Amino acid sequence: MINAESLDLRVERHLKGRLEQLRRASGLPVLLAGTATPGVGGRRLRITTLSGTFGRGLLGLELAAGQGVGGIVVSRATPCRVDNYATDRSITHEFDHIILGEERIHSMFALPVVVDGTVRGVFYGATRERRQIGDVALCAAGRVAALTAKDLERLQTTDEHPADEAPRRPIVNFARIDRAVNELRSLTDTVSDSVVRGRLTQIIDDLGVASRRPTRGPERVTVTRRELETLRLVELGASNLVIAEQLGLSIQTVKAYMSSAMRKLDAQNRTSAVHKARAEGLL
Repeated sequence: MINAESLDLRVERHLKGRLEQLRRASGLPVLLAGTATPGVGGRRLRITTLSGTFGRGLLGLELAAGQGVGGIVVSRATPCRVDNYATDRSITHEFDHIILGEERIHSMFALPVVVDGTVRGVFYGATRERRQIGDVALCAAGRVAALTAKDLERLQTTDEHPADEAPRRPIVNFARIDRAVNELRSLTDTVSDSVVRGRLTQIIDDLGVASRRPTRGPERVTVTRRELETLRLVELGASNLVIAEQLGLSIQTVKAYMSSAMRKLDAQNRTSAVHKARAEGLL
């Protein structure tokens, strides 16, 4: 298991890594992400990543549980949406000088990233336009939050090695073991003492077991970065046309990436490819 400090750093990196995907999914101009950690009086939220903001006043901002939109999400572990930030009475307004004054935000939502029943992070989406944030954008953002939670669930069960790096194991020189076994076997034939010969025979048997080569398990499926980006957008329900627009590719290129990923995953269709990619730990 990885320690809490290391996990917090990885949570921050994963939230930041998903922010661009959140922008594409929601279509919103202003996005924030923050990590939730234990604090006095409950969990506290710290804003760690900004995108589309005018200034940096929100970066590093800390919110107690129940404070502002993000604090409500941390305390309740449920999404929160405000259609008019300035007039909403369901939230506290300690940060109006930044939200309204510096950033001129009109509508905002926040979504929890929940792992094992605990809020580990929060995503925000906001717009300066005088309109509500629609359900489509909120649902799309919710899928990104759910994917991030899956990432973090895997992190909590890994060791200190990165997910794509197998733990290092000692190198065993099987050829040397084989030679040692053969030499001991020859030596045993020259020993007349039955007790010593019996002990040598036992050692030979033990070394013989150790010298057996392990059978190779099935090789892990690997996909390219573009194939993985394509699979992630398919997981969000995007069509080939939308994927092409998001990645700046032609539809034919997207189809080629998808076809290659399906072949590597031995999948018959897009849905099956996503399921198998999840099973392989790729998504």
